[in-house]
Amino acid sequence: MEIFICIIFSLLIGFSAGYQKKRKKLEKRIAELENQREYSEGSE
Repeated sequence: MEIFICIIFSLLIGFSAGYQKKRKKLEKRIAELENQREYSEGSE
C-alpha cells in the first residue's frame, strides 16, 4: 500500500514539474508573439 502511494506521489510531482516548465515556455512564446504584433502595428 505504501509503495502504491509513493508511486502516485512521485508521478504527481513529476507531472506538476513538467506542467510548470511547459507553462513557462508557453508564456514566453506568447509574450514574444505579442511583442512582434505590437512592433508590426507600430511600424505601419
